[in-house]
Amino acid sequence: MNSTQLNFQNRNALITFGCFTLIFITYITGFWNDLIDFDAPQYANMSKDMFFTKSYLQVYDKGHDYLDKPPLLFWTSVLSYHIFGINDFAYRLPSFIISILGLYSLYRFTLLYYSKKVAIYAALIAASSQAYFLMQHDVRTDTLLTGFVMFTMWQIAMFNQTGKLKHIVLGAIGIGFAMLSKGPIGLMLPVIAFGSDFIYKRNWKAFFKWQYLIVIVIAGVILAPMTYGLYMQFDMHPEIDSYFIKSPSGVRFFYWTQSFGRIFGDNPLPSNFPDPFFLYHSLLWSLLPWPLIFIIAMVYDVKTKIKAFKTDYLNVEVMSTAGFIITIVMLSMSSYQLPHYTFIIHPFAAIIISNFLVNVLGNLKWKNVFIYLSVLVWIICVSLSYYIMFLAFETSILIKVVTYVLFIAGIISLFKLKSELETRIIVCGVFIVCAANIMVNTAFYKPCFKFQSDSEIAKAMNAMNVKQYYVYHTEVTNSGYFYFHGKIDELYSYKEINLNSPNTSGWVMTDSIGKLQIDSVYTIKESKLFYDFPVSGLTAEFINPKTRLTQCKKNYIIKLEKK
Repeated sequence: MNSTQLNFQNRNALITFGCFTLIFITYITGFWNDLIDFDAPQYANMSKDMFFTKSYLQVYDKGHDYLDKPPLLFWTSVLSYHIFGINDFAYRLPSFIISILGLYSLYRFTLLYYSKKVAIYAALIAASSQAYFLMQHDVRTDTLLTGFVMFTMWQIAMFNQTGKLKHIVLGAIGIGFAMLSKGPIGLMLPVIAFGSDFIYKRNWKAFFKWQYLIVIVIAGVILAPMTYGLYMQFDMHPEIDSYFIKSPSGVRFFYWTQSFGRIFGDNPLPSNFPDPFFLYHSLLWSLLPWPLIFIIAMVYDVKTKIKAFKTDYLNVEVMSTAGFIITIVMLSMSSYQLPHYTFIIHPFAAIIISNFLVNVLGNLKWKNVFIYLSVLVWIICVSLSYYIMFLAFETSILIKVVTYVLFIAGIISLFKLKSELETRIIVCGVFIVCAANIMVNTAFYKPCFKFQSDSEIAKAMNAMNVKQYYVYHTEVTNSGYFYFHGKIDELYSYKEINLNSPNTSGWVMTDSIGKLQIDSVYTIKESKLFYDFPVSGLTAEFINPKTRLTQCKKNYIIKLEKK
């Protein structure tokens, strides 16, 4: 290798390191934002309750039996609370660590079947997709699930290639933790991916290996505490109703109802009536900035693997293709769907995109048209987001300068960076998407959370050292419970307010109607107004400062004394 080639490799290594560093810095800019109602603060608050009650096997949500998600997210959050205290950073940290493990596993898995460049760029593409930015600050069970599934894929692929027992053991551990994250999907996706690979390559013996018994045993041991807890909490107490089910079996719910029941019509959760292509068009934003490239890459990927099926099947990797296609088709059959259901297959999409950029794009006659079209889409998306953000809230000069510099540097790198075409495209995409997300995390979400009244009220109460307050004629969302350090008493009637109790603070959270009712009976000594809007469901009217307050509900905290 001559000095020119060595310098070229060193420059590419430095570029790659810089891209990963920028992505992780962008992740961190969202770490100290409030948790967005509803799911993330619900799980954070349940972990908080588990921290105090030490009820690790029986899970509760604000004192009610909980039967929706497995407990791993709660367990890891409780462990983090013990180390860093009860706060949103501690809640996010374990999932962030597992996300890094998942990206490293994606790199190692891809490296088994493709070049080092494809493997590195697959990890970069996944890490820079909008889904991954969202998973780092709006932490749900999908973050853990995605990380452990990719770890499982890597280890079982290693076992298939080397036959070493340690890899099937580690793969079994990955399956156990993936199932503890979000249920049987943690097992089904690896089964779909590897099963498709075995069928494609006519490797029928691979279906019948005694080592799979190790997987059953180890995964069973990992799942045993949760299974026991579900059995004791629900199966032994038929008087309990939970999750729209009368006398549910906790064990059946976890192993069947929650996952397979949604597909086969055996799930009690009311349908949200998704259209048949809901998850497909959700990919158009969750895969940003790569969806256009992915669509074209997937067409080439499928064509290549169909063509190789008869003659060159032994040299083709189909796990990413089958894992993506079969999984999204199955998920689309569910009666209840949300966009983050597809996050688990984003790593497979990243492999397909990376392979296309490195091995296919350079040979296409119309590659320049493709490049300019991609950049045009990026510029339109980012310019629109910048316009919305600058229109919505005042933005500091520093944030404007940083994001503009990244945005311009990304465009310049596409045409001026002395690297291969695929490197220039990836650098451009990473810089642009990081610029947008830094803007979102710092200049957009932060002021938005001033309108998440429940968390703002909780912080105001904490600042006044209030240990208890009443709630009347309005509802406290999960963020209110998580951020408040004391006790919240929800009332059905203002007549339940007891100012004679030695434990009462006299503070009440209510809305405009409740305030009028209370004012007729008590003297309001102090009153503070908070505007409320569901941050997770932004609208054009809320983004527009001129119409924002008209879209908000008014919540108050009032200090009472007897008339």
